Amino acid sequence: MNVLIVDDHKLFREGFERALRLIDEIKDIYHASNGIEALELIAENLPDIVFMDIQMKIMDGCQTTNIAVHKHPDIKIIAFSQFEDSYHAKKMFDNGARGYLIKTSGIDEIKKALKKVHLGEIYCAPEIESEIKVLDKKSKIISSKNVLSDREIEILHLICIGKSDKKIAEDISISARTVEWHRGNILEKTGTKSIGELINYAINNGIYFP
Repeated sequence: MNVLIVDDHKLFREGFERALRLIDEIKDIYHASNGIEALELIAENLPDIVFMDIQMKIMDGCQTTNIAVHKHPDIKIIAFSQFEDSYHAKKMFDNGARGYLIKTSGIDEIKKALKKVHLGEIYCAPEIESEIKVLDKKSKIISSKNVLSDREIEILHLICIGKSDKKIAEDISISARTVEWHRGNILEKTGTKSIGELINYAINNGIYFP
């Protein structure tokens, strides 16, 4: 089994490789420090499993996963992240990831995720598995009612975790004015009048888990 580690922190990649070397089935291990490098290495080597970080300065994990899966439909990607929340996990699954692990996972859990994903199954970290099921069910209801677009749901979650319009704009590469426009639309569509009401709406509809 050949593996690609995608993370913009060299120390993490090296430490994670040492852990993976304890797994007998793994042969070659490749490294990529950003999404662009990852796509190049995937095209060149077609690794069996890709461990994908989410937050990277050059092309984040969601975008990289989406492109990789469209170019190589059989690629198996496991998100490996510091985020213990269902929002980021669902976003990665929606973009084509087959697994989601927390970076504090032990070697036994990593082995379990590798085995299941390699066999074509889905793996989700136990810390957020139940939340993912609830979130998926509720978000499907919201989508079916055409209440909020995918972009609006993304912005709503970022609002809930306390990010300013400027920071949201930086994170998703749009202007602060556009974020402000989306915020107004979200308030109108959800029938809320304040950030507090908006957060309650997000919690009640499975968009945000505090």
